[in-house]
Amino acid sequence: MAMVHCSCDFASKQVLRRPLYAAAGLTQSKGRFSGKTAGLARKPVGTGPRSSRSAVVEVLDFKFLKNLGLKKPEFLPDFGKEKRQVMLDRFFTSYDKATLEELLSDNAQIVEQSPKSRTYNKSEWINVLTNHVVPAIPDYKWCHATDATKDKDGYCLVTVQATGHHTGKPLRIPGSEMAKVDTSQKKFTLQEASLKVKVEDGQIQEINMMPTKGAGFTGLYEALGGRVPSAF
Repeated sequence: MAMVHCSCDFASKQVLRRPLYAAAGLTQSKGRFSGKTAGLARKPVGTGPRSSRSAVVEVLDFKFLKNLGLKKPEFLPDFGKEKRQVMLDRFFTSYDKATLEELLSDNAQIVEQSPKSRTYNKSEWINVLTNHVVPAIPDYKWCHATDATKDKDGYCLVTVQATGHHTGKPLRIPGSEMAKVDTSQKKFTLQEASLKVKVEDGQIQEINMMPTKGAGFTGLYEALGGRVPSAF
């Protein structure tokens, strides 16, 4: 249950039985009741027609909604947007194993739908990028853009475009029938791709690349002169 801070002021003197305010964790001082409780304390009602009151309720934690399986109401601000932005910027500008291990959840799935759907788990995807793509293309990078806003299904939209120069090792995409591509010295700029990225609990849970010819690992392979088998 969320922690809520309550503060109530009354113009007229109120009488509140001790068992009630003591149980609520409140203290009484000249008509003022204040305290921090695990829920909303019962508010006393004025005894006269001229009684006035003001209440300030500060919600400190909405995580209990998620724990109950409930979606955040639309009228509430997106408290996690700034942190998601920082995390997504780190992810799309980092190509080292330690950072990717940190930012991807253990059960993360990366789905590439170009030209045919292929799903990588966390270790498979990190292996392709850090042990094959980066050694082949030392200056490989993603140009990305996102405002980290979540849609109604909890996904952030990210636009990416990969660039680089194949000056390193021959490129091989493990787990496929695609033959390795010898060092080609080719510079490339792949097609822009739209990604739907789900972020929860400070980690990326899922990445879905929308169908885009000439993007993803398959698009990279073709850009360097590789031929994708028809059965792939």
